Amino acid sequence: MALSSAERALLHALIASPGTPVGRERLIAALTPTPRDFDPHRLEVLLHRLRARVRDATGLALPVRALRGQGYLWVPTHS
Repeated sequence: MALSSAERALLHALIASPGTPVGRERLIAALTPTPRDFDPHRLEVLLHRLRARVRDATGLALPVRALRGQGYLWVPTHS
């Protein structure tokens, strides 16, 4: 599945810290050189669309969990 540069940056930031929450600020900083000008709602939209694309392409859920007040967590899957 082809990913946009923003999707790649987001996944890279999450996968680099498996099992550890990654704060929204850190994810936003991975997406843009000007985090101050970045609308935080864009992060949720990006994740929502990426989850839908992965589900549509694979039938699987993207292993990312939102943690209230902490950010997002990449939940490694074990085969």
